[in-house]
Amino acid sequence: MAAIIDIRTGAHLEDVTDFPVPAQAVRATHLRVVHGGRPSVGRQHRQVFLVRRLLAVAVLAVVAVVGAQVVSMVASAFMVSGTAGVASINTSVPYVVRAGDSLWAVAERVAPASDPREIVEQIVQLNSGDGSSLTADSPLRVGQRLVLPADPG
Repeated sequence: MAAIIDIRTGAHLEDVTDFPVPAQAVRATHLRVVHGGRPSVGRQHRQVFLVRRLLAVAVLAVVAVVGAQVVSMVASAFMVSGTAGVASINTSVPYVVRAGDSLWAVAERVAPASDPREIVEQIVQLNSGDGSSLTADSPLRVGQRLVLPADPG
């Protein structure tokens, strides 16, 4: 059983046998619906896709720029700690510990040409006699005063 709708009236016809079907209609049973171009839904989907793609590219570009700056800052921090601070430590006066200092970093800045392990041991020996228990593994406190070896070589 098939449902048939009269195109002219829009009425639903229940029985196929009651409706006279002309011979021309039997031959021309193929109906086509022709749209006037691309549907607007597809256009909207494409616009959303392009906006999302541009947003993703912009976010990746920002992440790449920020990442490059972070790598540059970290690399320059390592370069500065190894070379620029060499002349800044005067061994004739006590050294005041700054934020981020360690015994190893101070030893490298006091004597860049020497083995830092030996300089760390000298700093520990010079500073363990004042009642503090300074060891090679103990952390330094900001503002702490350290006596540095006069001839670190």
